Amino acid sequence: MSFIDDCRKLIAIDSSPSTGTEAVADYLAKRCREIGLTVTTHDETLNGVPQKNVIARWGDADDRKEFMLLSHIDTVDPGPYGLWKKTEGNPFNASIYGQDLCGLGVQTGKLDILCKLEAIKRVLMEHSRFQKPFVLAATYGNHLGMAGAIKLIRRKMFHADMACIGEPTGLSVADGGSGFAKLEISIPFSEEEKKYHREHDLMESSSTQSKMFRGTTMEKGSLANNAIIKLLEYLEKLPSGIAIMDIDGGVAHNVQPQSAFIEIDMVDTFKDGVIKKLLLIRDEILKLTEEFKKHPDENFVTPYSTVNLGRIFKQNNHIHLLGSCRLLPSVSSATYEGWLESLGEACRHVGANFRILDYKRPFLTNKEAGILKTSLVVQKELFQKNQSTKVVRGTEASVFERTGQIDCIVFGAGQIPEDYSAADESISIADLEKSIEFYMRLIERVCL
Repeated sequence: MSFIDDCRKLIAIDSSPSTGTEAVADYLAKRCREIGLTVTTHDETLNGVPQKNVIARWGDADDRKEFMLLSHIDTVDPGPYGLWKKTEGNPFNASIYGQDLCGLGVQTGKLDILCKLEAIKRVLMEHSRFQKPFVLAATYGNHLGMAGAIKLIRRKMFHADMACIGEPTGLSVADGGSGFAKLEISIPFSEEEKKYHREHDLMESSSTQSKMFRGTTMEKGSLANNAIIKLLEYLEKLPSGIAIMDIDGGVAHNVQPQSAFIEIDMVDTFKDGVIKKLLLIRDEILKLTEEFKKHPDENFVTPYSTVNLGRIFKQNNHIHLLGSCRLLPSVSSATYEGWLESLGEACRHVGANFRILDYKRPFLTNKEAGILKTSLVVQKELFQKNQSTKVVRGTEASVFERTGQIDCIVFGAGQIPEDYSAADESISIADLEKSIEFYMRLIERVCL
């Protein structure tokens, strides 16, 4: 089987949040065994969905410190299938489009595990003994708080002191990266609104109106063309007492919403309704984005922390907002916590519930770390690049660095998207081959 055929098979296996990684992990475990690796799997259920980690080694584990090569194998939700033009409306139909491979997960890290596995396969064709053992890890839950990586640590399934984490970096070694906070805001309808909803459902005729909003590609860090923000701007122009009958938009906290929908009833009854609360919270979020700009970090393409408002929906007499903050390492944890507490206080002031569902600190690797120095040498040899870069999203590096025992770099083919935007995701086939060569040389430099 060719490498591209392997990529097609992997992309064809759904590993989005609603499906889980069990099937894709089983496929990878089989491929690892075929080249002679010893495989251990770790089964888990997360939010009722089956998940699985895969750990593969050359030989059995021992007490020596390992070099870990890790990639996550989950993807975001694909969103509307109709937006996947290059894959004929099927995000799991990996397709060649010009010089690129297209499909869900090709750029946002899923194929990186195959690049690492192919590199190991090629190294094993020439070497069978290693001074430093390596371990290949495929984890679940990158989009669910790095849950798979956390389980690896808690179950002590590796003995690594250095790690190469897979994430798209434009074929540049990243020695630092942003952290993130996953946020949920639940805004209750008033008792009057809830009563109106119940009575409206019993009516034979309906006077409601519906409107759809489309998002567009945004300036990095901007909410100006966010579909959910557009929806809220529309509500601001209407009488504040109208009734929201239904609302829905986006797919996940960290994905730019491509569409949003609202159904309203043009009554003017509710003087202290949910719309007023929504707009006050919107204003607080926009104020927070301006506050972020006062703490720049020029090491990043977008040199300040950013917010994404990724999901809105109506459920259980509440409107729920899901969002995420990309947090740069130049700002202290105390400052971050102050910002988030300020947003939480604004939510509580209007009777809304504010929760931080997950929080991961930024990571920054010591300039003297052996894995960083070696990676930069290999990068120079292959790509004529002298400097390291910073990765713009939260990665498993934040989880491993927190142990205080593992030095991490982040590397991968693909560009550096600041927000997951899945439709027509694509990657250069030539860049996948370049990443394989990088991993081969890195394994040889570190382990032989």
